[in-house]
Amino acid sequence: MKTAVVILMTLGLMAVSAQQSCTYQTVGTKGETLSFDLSPMTLANGNNYMIKDSMGSTFYANICGNATAGCSPAQAVCQKGSNSYFYGCGDLSTQKFADGESGPYSGVTVLYSEGDFCGSISRSTTIYIACSLSTEGEIYAAEEPGSCTYTLWMKSKYACPL
Repeated sequence: MKTAVVILMTLGLMAVSAQQSCTYQTVGTKGETLSFDLSPMTLANGNNYMIKDSMGSTFYANICGNATAGCSPAQAVCQKGSNSYFYGCGDLSTQKFADGESGPYSGVTVLYSEGDFCGSISRSTTIYIACSLSTEGEIYAAEEPGSCTYTLWMKSKYACPL
């Protein structure tokens, strides 16, 4: 009986560790507190946000959770290169929030670092999520602006201040 309880507790801790806090607060231009809750954007059951870039890479991402594509260990952002290899592009444990690309009213920026090594640096990803009242969550663009750094653009109603 004790073994079963320990196993269940361990599984519970593993499930909790696969998701990060998904709320963000910042200050608007008039000094007011702006709050965001991105937790409804966390996909489950093997789902990912997915997009193919102009270089032939496919990006799989999850917000505040790990993508379920072929990266090992699991990563919040995973790239399948045009060579069919998978590369981790941002560890969930490094997740940080910042104001949107055009300021606090425009949405939320999510930053991930400590992905797989790429030469002497680790891969990292910036995800700009624009406020869009009519969209649950959609990824619409991806690029590699610098060596082993990636930018994804999304839109969602959850990136609008509460």
